[in-house]
Amino acid sequence: MIVLVQVIARRPGDGYVIWRGGHGGNTVVARVLTTGICMASIHRKRARFEPVTSGRVKRYDALMITKTLINQLREFDTPLLANTIGYIDDMPDDEYYMGGSIRCMTPTLTPMVGVAFTCEIDSSSPDREKNVSPFFEQVARMYDSQLPVVWVVRGVGSRPDHECLVGDGMAKNLRSAGCIGAVCEGGARDFAGCMATGFSVFCKGPVPHHTPFYVESTDQPVQVGGITINPGDILHGDGEGVIKIPATCAEALPERAIAMRGVENEFHVELGRDDISQSRKSTLAPEYLRKYGFDV
Repeated sequence: MIVLVQVIARRPGDGYVIWRGGHGGNTVVARVLTTGICMASIHRKRARFEPVTSGRVKRYDALMITKTLINQLREFDTPLLANTIGYIDDMPDDEYYMGGSIRCMTPTLTPMVGVAFTCEIDSSSPDREKNVSPFFEQVARMYDSQLPVVWVVRGVGSRPDHECLVGDGMAKNLRSAGCIGAVCEGGARDFAGCMATGFSVFCKGPVPHHTPFYVESTDQPVQVGGITINPGDILHGDGEGVIKIPATCAEALPERAIAMRGVENEFHVELGRDDISQSRKSTLAPEYLRKYGFDV
């Protein structure tokens, strides 16, 4: 089975490395796709690995990102997952949800869940030559991952309000490589065509045109929506916004999100009642959270 490995302690650089299972598992040859990501044929869901390169050995904790996990996460809305993460992971809330400037332009599509591939593009500066080869090379790497991908792209041109980072033509090419959506620090266009392609778009708003594309970088950390997105982060987005899912809680999140649904269902019934006091309502949330196994 081919899975994508998100390395929490990230190692820069591309190339082939040998990963030896720290629990006595098999040695595998893994191709590093981007900073923090490698692709390998492995069967365990979670393990510790030692990259063996030039006699230097360091330890990395790795999360196996599988299609099963991504499909499970697609069953939930983004706010519910965000609420759940706050109770099961140590990542500060302000580091995993994007601000309201990143708007969903394709709200009729199902939740977008995938692995981040990052890019920086200048689509607004005048008098600049085109440089798109790195984009097509990155799309080829998306195809190699064999997982749903989210393209996370930051506009870095001299006219931020004029950035137009994706349209329906690019969406078709990205979709052919397994990329299911884009999250843009900048504008985009052709939303009807993107929806017809089944391609989700989150951006700052519609922009009808762009200057020649110049790809500044790929597969590096980028700032989008006020948070840092690293290659390999799992992103989840719907009509209410985008979050990144910490690798440290991703495996537990589907089960705990089901529990959080129970909390919200019961708690919201009580909030709607007019026969109990506000002081009583103020004590209910911790009671229901404890009932469903959350630490408060």
